[in-house]
Amino acid sequence: MSKLAMKHELLALLFLGALLALAYHLAEAAIYRHFFPLSHFFQDYWYLPSLALPALLLGLLAAALGFYRPRAGLIDNGAASAILAAILLLTLDAPHACGAMCF
Repeated sequence: MSKLAMKHELLALLFLGALLALAYHLAEAAIYRHFFPLSHFFQDYWYLPSLALPALLLGLLAAALGFYRPRAGLIDNGAASAILAAILLLTLDAPHACGAMCF
C-alpha cells in the first residue's frame, strides 16, 4: 500500500470507526433500557455487548478497508490496530454497562 493510500485508509477507518462505534453504543443503550433494564445477564456479562461485539465489528470494518491482509504491511496493520484500540477504549462506558443495578 502506498503512503498516500495508507493515510487515506487510516483516516477512513478512524472516521467510519468512530461513527459506527457511536451509533452502535447509542443503539445498544436504547435496546438495553427498553428491553433489559433488570436483566442480570447483561449486568454480569456487560463486556460482551459493550466490548467484544464492537471490537469484532471494528475489526471487520478494518478488514473491509484492506487491513489485516497479506498485501498490507506490518506498519499499516499496527496503525489500524492502534486506531481500533483507541476507538474501543474511548467509547467504552463502564458506568453505562452496569447502570444502577451493579452495586
